[in-house]
Amino acid sequence: MSDQLRRAVIRGDVAATGIALGVLAAVIGVSGVGVGPKVAGLVLLVAGLGIVGWSRRRYRELLVEVAQRFAGHDPGLSPVMWVSDAVWRARNGFHPVLDAANELVAEVDDTMPRFGAPTTRGLEAPALRPVSDNERALVAAGAPSEPLPPAGTGAELLGLLQGTPGRLIGVGVRWPVCCGRLAVITSTTPEERAPGAVFLPEHAGQEAWDVDARRGLHGFECRACGRRYATDPAW
Repeated sequence: MSDQLRRAVIRGDVAATGIALGVLAAVIGVSGVGVGPKVAGLVLLVAGLGIVGWSRRRYRELLVEVAQRFAGHDPGLSPVMWVSDAVWRARNGFHPVLDAANELVAEVDDTMPRFGAPTTRGLEAPALRPVSDNERALVAAGAPSEPLPPAGTGAELLGLLQGTPGRLIGVGVRWPVCCGRLAVITSTTPEERAPGAVFLPEHAGQEAWDVDARRGLHGFECRACGRRYATDPAW
């Protein structure tokens, strides 16, 4: 397939041509008088359906081709201490359907970033959620682990979150601050969250603490004390 035809398939131009032929076939078949227009309409309809079918098959083949090209992609370990390796790999790995489709679009649209392009959109509008001493007392401490995120002021910690690299982890993530440090995000769905995480409401003391596994979209662990938390987004 030529590069020009490949781009036409990706843009949908080929499929649009087939659909246009089908519409024209319907117009001729309905408005024409006699056998001739009916036959011409049928021929155009078959041709249009064939073009649409060919375009769809070729597009699926292109998706497979791109997926195979990135099959061995390894996002590596998390480059920041407040994002776990598991979350980093899940968010920065290559999805054989979604990422393949985006990569094809990027071939014909220069405004679309190519897969693996450097980005600092890891977090959109994160919000700090300091954990109070009373809340810490209700959560069982675990074993500290490395690497330990740096301590800092609220502004410094928020700046770290805003500079998080990689693909999007979440919008408005409410990020626990425990032991004067950012907790480490370890999961992005309730199903993936480690047991024992305590749900933190928007503000300390706002409501009763909850260990209901259905509450809290994001799971975290403080690497300084091993306590686990869960929060919902700030939106």
